[in-house]
Amino acid sequence: MIKHIRFMRRRADVTAEEHREAWIRYHAPMMAERTQALRYYCVSFPPLGGVEQPFHNAVMLWYRDVEHWKRAYSAPPPVENDPTAAMGDRQAGVLLVTDEQVHIDGPNPLATSSWYLRRRTDLAPVEDERRLESEITTLMALDSPPVRLVTSIVREEAAAAPYGALTEIGWATADARRGGDGSAPVRRHFRDAMRLVPADLVIVIP
Repeated sequence: MIKHIRFMRRRADVTAEEHREAWIRYHAPMMAERTQALRYYCVSFPPLGGVEQPFHNAVMLWYRDVEHWKRAYSAPPPVENDPTAAMGDRQAGVLLVTDEQVHIDGPNPLATSSWYLRRRTDLAPVEDERRLESEITTLMALDSPPVRLVTSIVREEAAAAPYGALTEIGWATADARRGGDGSAPVRRHFRDAMRLVPADLVIVIP
């Protein structure tokens, strides 16, 4: 399947509550009908310790294949009845069109997850495979290893994207997340990635 992930920021004068209300009431139903996605989720990234995260929201939509994804976006969505069109900072967003790889298929505890948005590398595919094996080994060797591990790798259709992959790590508890994210192996392994802490899952299409 194709996993379409868009990271977004609101305009500075738009509150989280205003955007959420408009998104749920207008944008999400319109896009669900328009795209005919297999699944459609949205998560928010609330401030951490009073500090805003790099993005405010992300939407994730799953499609059967490239043709299904291309049909979904064959024309720009209408904006006349969608108030969210004027609420976002389009220049600050990032779109990833990816192949999803589920390495550990356990529960999805969003409230205790860590997301690592990773910049594109010039590594050859075989080196990427070795790096992935090293990553899984590193995570599973922790005192409290992840209960879920998913990597979404950017496809050639989105080769211009500044980021190459998103790694979603699901931890069993908040303490396990703090310990994992703060551990020397994880800090070293994800040292060049952008860390995000998601919350508030909204399921539009389950």
